[in-house]
Amino acid sequence: MHTSYIRTIAFIMGLDIHTPSSGYLICVHVDRQLIMNENTAAVIPRRLVVIFYNPDWVLAYTMIEDDKGDRQQLVYEQRILCPPPPPRPSRLERLLMRLGRKPPPSKASENVKQSNAQAIADAHGFVSRNYRSGDQVILRTDRNIKEECVIEAMEILARHLHNGTTPGQPSEAQPGRDENAPGRLIPIYAVAALWWNGPTESVSVTNDGLKSRFPPGIQHIICYQRSYPEARSCSTEFDLDGGVISREISMYDTAGLTYDTQNWHTTKHIIYHIPDRIPDWHTQKPVWTKELDSSPSGIPGNSPSSTLPAGMYRHELRRYQGGPEGSDRLVWKSFRH
Repeated sequence: MHTSYIRTIAFIMGLDIHTPSSGYLICVHVDRQLIMNENTAAVIPRRLVVIFYNPDWVLAYTMIEDDKGDRQQLVYEQRILCPPPPPRPSRLERLLMRLGRKPPPSKASENVKQSNAQAIADAHGFVSRNYRSGDQVILRTDRNIKEECVIEAMEILARHLHNGTTPGQPSEAQPGRDENAPGRLIPIYAVAALWWNGPTESVSVTNDGLKSRFPPGIQHIICYQRSYPEARSCSTEFDLDGGVISREISMYDTAGLTYDTQNWHTTKHIIYHIPDRIPDWHTQKPVWTKELDSSPSGIPGNSPSSTLPAGMYRHELRRYQGGPEGSDRLVWKSFRH
């Protein structure tokens, strides 16, 4: 994150911020992991994680992949192929395009389409076979900014889960369908979209765009954009009616931080990671905390929280410093009373 941006926030809020040599890190911290049963005992939900990725990087080696113990989690990984660039059109094809006729797709494009259709069907089968009532389904994408095919494939999977349909069959729910009709509607708990060389638009705009692309009822939407040496993230938590409970806008300097570290930190509240394989930052205490006006009208219009819908919110700015390597960070969180 640019130092000037940090200092602008500090000036607005009347804070004294000293820039650490390792840069700033603003982390995502949104989660409701514990479900209370009828006896008010804490129950840690089982998670089913589907990861679509392109190119070849996946960080499942840090994730718990075990159906036993107190943090049960099953992980399914699948590479999604992107169509190759179209070949230079022939003279005949150029003539057909001038006449308004679309040339047939190349064999390579058809092969990619069939491969991805099978990948989506396999992922749907994984969730359908393993899902039990109370499980949390997590959909995650890892991709370069150019690989739009990855998020598109996840959208298709999400629609099938939400509508109770199966890939290869009509994806729209039928009007008037009763509860006993074939097909099971599987709720999606969280969506996390992680970009390498991410878009340059406002990260809150990207987060809102993800919400509009996926079915209703998702409780967490997280996006992460890295474009070296900077990165941005936004995490929003919703109630069951789609209202915003909390949002964190995150910007940080990636100097000294690896892509792995940022992924762990961004997803640690929706994915169970093996404790010995990830940095231990959760015990670190802030060196100071600043509470802001509880009404959005009390904060500047150019602040990250200005993207929240109208309503009563509490706003906090926290500074962490002197912890494990790479953990110095500034945390901005807005949440509903």
